[in-house]
Amino acid sequence: MNIISVSRRTDIPAFYSLWFENRLKAGFTEYLNPFSQKKFKVSLLPIDVSAFVFWSKNFKSFLPLLKKMKSNYRFYCHFTLNDYPTALEKAMPPLAERINTFKTLAEISSPSQVIWRYDPIVLTAKTNKDHHLEKFRTIAKALEGYTLSCYISFVHLYKKTLNNLENDGIKLLEDDLNLKLALTKSLIEAGKQYKINLYACCNDYLLLSGINKGHCIDTEILKLSYSDFTYSAKPAPTRKECGCVKSIDIGKYNSCIHDCSYCYANLNKNLATKTYQEHKTNNTLL
Repeated sequence: MNIISVSRRTDIPAFYSLWFENRLKAGFTEYLNPFSQKKFKVSLLPIDVSAFVFWSKNFKSFLPLLKKMKSNYRFYCHFTLNDYPTALEKAMPPLAERINTFKTLAEISSPSQVIWRYDPIVLTAKTNKDHHLEKFRTIAKALEGYTLSCYISFVHLYKKTLNNLENDGIKLLEDDLNLKLALTKSLIEAGKQYKINLYACCNDYLLLSGINKGHCIDTEILKLSYSDFTYSAKPAPTRKECGCVKSIDIGKYNSCIHDCSYCYANLNKNLATKTYQEHKTNNTLL
């Protein structure tokens, strides 16, 4: 049995829900190793899937499928929810709509199965400490009772990320550890006010502020939601300070069309748009 990640590499729930539903009906999918391009086949039959972990910035179109999946599959969701200006996030629905989708998702599943991701935190002149604290408090208040956890991280500056930020004319504030720790402490306190515990994703230096270490692919989260869950998995970090256990990610880079300036998964917008436009919903590969 495997934990299937859907997906760190793209937003399948937002843009490829029909493709994924067709793969469930077929009982399998294929994916490419992003480095070697070697093709692998993985079963999606309920007997072979320990659980799904879904990642998205907008689950709205995916909700009907999740309702169907409840009787046959275990799952939990990472829902990225922040409130950036359009200079950083160009193709997002209004915040109120996304909050309503979050609440519906929690009602379909449970608050323990929907993790709020307030990440990545991008610090610029317009999105400074005060901006983030104000936006975080607004969202946390709206989500009280609909989630138990919030995962945060500060933007990781891969070469692709730097290029995308530069191309969009986004200038980051000078890196300041004390600023990050101070903001994190404020976010922790704001989370407590609304009964939401904070976790750091791949940012172990934030543990100095009293935050918990995040494990995004985590059997303990599944045990909290499913009393019959007994599957164990070995640690399998995807990058430095990652706390995840082993999973199979069936996504594909250069395919998300949210068009976020801080993106780590796309080389550029044109390539992602081309992939989206050319994908076939009946293909075994995304």
